[in-house]
Amino acid sequence: MVKIIFLVIKMRSSEVIIKEIDDQGRIVIPAKWRKKYNAKKVKLIIKDDEVIIKPIVTKKLSDLFDTIEVDLKAPLTNWKKTKAELLSGEEE
Repeated sequence: MVKIIFLVIKMRSSEVIIKEIDDQGRIVIPAKWRKKYNAKKVKLIIKDDEVIIKPIVTKKLSDLFDTIEVDLKAPLTNWKKTKAELLSGEEE
């Protein structure tokens, strides 16, 4: 069994952790980092001689509620008129 040590050092980072890669190429991301970013997916970037791991943070649709402001004349209870006004870009 060959053990490979995975090391990432970034000058602007305040934390460096050395991890081993298992036989299937997996590494464990520290719980503290997982909790901080709360991401289920990451992207791996190869840049020169570095491997950069960046979290992909997705937003829930509910996070966007009450964040869009539009000026509509159509009542929101009449979805057909509201939709038509939004799609036309003009006030009725």
